[in-house]
Amino acid sequence: MTTLALLGGAKCVTARAASPGWPRYSPRVVAKVAAMLYTGRGLGHSRLVEQVEAQFADNHGVRYALAVGSGTGALHCALAGCGIEPGDEVITTPFSYGATTACILHQGGVPAFADVLPETGLLDPASVAEHVTGRTRAIVVVHLFGQPADMHGLQAVAAKHGLKLVEDVAQAHGARYHGKLTGTLSDAAGFSCMNTKLLAATEMGLLLTDDREAYDRALLLSQHTGRMLQPVTERGGGVREEYAPYIDSLVYNYRPTGIDCALVMDQLPHLTGWNRARAANRDLLVRLVDDLDFIRFPRYPAGVEPVYYMATLDYDEEQAQGVTRDTFLNALTAEGVGAVAYVRQPIPLLPRMQAEARNVPAAPWLKTLRDAGAHYAEDDIPVCLELARKRALQISFYRFTAPEPKLMRQYADAFHKVAEHLPALREWQRGQEKVAT
Repeated sequence: MTTLALLGGAKCVTARAASPGWPRYSPRVVAKVAAMLYTGRGLGHSRLVEQVEAQFADNHGVRYALAVGSGTGALHCALAGCGIEPGDEVITTPFSYGATTACILHQGGVPAFADVLPETGLLDPASVAEHVTGRTRAIVVVHLFGQPADMHGLQAVAAKHGLKLVEDVAQAHGARYHGKLTGTLSDAAGFSCMNTKLLAATEMGLLLTDDREAYDRALLLSQHTGRMLQPVTERGGGVREEYAPYIDSLVYNYRPTGIDCALVMDQLPHLTGWNRARAANRDLLVRLVDDLDFIRFPRYPAGVEPVYYMATLDYDEEQAQGVTRDTFLNALTAEGVGAVAYVRQPIPLLPRMQAEARNVPAAPWLKTLRDAGAHYAEDDIPVCLELARKRALQISFYRFTAPEPKLMRQYADAFHKVAEHLPALREWQRGQEKVAT
């Protein structure tokens, strides 16, 4: 093949995606949003909020949905709804975006980090079981990249120890685990609907739960008093009478906009079809690069039906003749493939998670961590560390809502081109190492 694009050659990926731009909205909802902006009606709390909540709950077969301003807010509401209090220990994953941990910190909880599975980067139930202590009150699991986690294993740990289970479904709208949608396999779940997610607005989140107690507590945490004072209904409404004395304006104010509610409702009927297209594109790419021995895409067991916000793969530096993951990633992206290393630093090793640190800006939770004696070290999460720093690589798929055979073949050509030039790439890597020293 020709010279690597990283070394001055022409790049492999020249095709434009057949899929329309993302996010996708109908002309009808664009006109509706424009009317809202012109008139000012429906921008704040409106019937659109109750409508998106009812539609989302019905879609998942869950009794209560609560629309909020972000996915992080939805997760925070989920933990508050489950009764997590300051000082409570919550087990979660170190291999994720920060919101999975931030919701614990924002509720005054103390994160405990279990390790992850090497093939998928998902939370390892066996490691979770090892981290349960007398202070543990909940588990927060993320369906990372659209992959359903091992919920049977996690449900068993939660049931054995009387723990609440919360799902982070920010990247897994429409994924299924043994026939059940993600977000319906726990006590409460939080979804993100920001502009790159599989259901995309501008910035929005949704809480799902079948627990009326959790719903009421979430309202008290997050909503304007006008929402709390609404009539109680079978599907939610305002808070029940026993919570009326606690209605006030001391809230996090996670209200959504009517615009975002309209955008999510416009997309929801198309989610299944778009997810099928994403999966077909990912599966085609996997077949086309299956001959390469230094990368491996996960093989999912029966009953696990991912969706593909991203497609993750495991990279083997030894099989790649000593070319590192990051060097390979540089070469692949230069060829035009939309690839990233999504998690480069495990969450517990971030500077604002070090309890002993002083003069750290905007980290009010550090006193909580110090009081709890929390200490996070590399040795606690060896699999996560290996994935973050050496092995895990992801390709974005959320935009690919239509068949992309030409683009996937060019992606595969890029993988094979880089594979053919591993010796040259290793020499380039050595040169970069010399410059760095």
